[in-house]
Amino acid sequence: MITQIPLTGIGSPSLDPAMSQFHTPAPLAQKIAQWAGVTRGMTVLDPCAGAGALAKPCVALGAVVTCMEIDPRWIAVLKDDVALHGAGVMHGDFLSTDP
Repeated sequence: MITQIPLTGIGSPSLDPAMSQFHTPAPLAQKIAQWAGVTRGMTVLDPCAGAGALAKPCVALGAVVTCMEIDPRWIAVLKDDVALHGAGVMHGDFLSTDP
C-alpha cells in the first residue's frame, strides 16, 4: 500500500491522482541515493522530479543534478527550493524527450 505524504510549505501544489503523483519520503530518498552510490561530480537525472525528493540528497552529495517534471505546477517549486540550488530544472515529459 502506498501512502501519500502531504507536502508542508506554503504554495505547494496538491498531488494529482490522475498523474499518479506521490512523494518519496526524505529518509527513503537518502537511502536510494546511498544505494545508487551517488558521489560528488556524478551526473544524476531525476526524470519525474515532483518536489525534488530524490534530487535533494543527490545535490547534497555534490552530484550534478537535472530535474525533469511534466507537471508545470511543480516547476516553480523545484526552481525555488534552496536544497536544489544549482540543479537544472526542465519542464517536459521524460518519455517524449530526445536524449
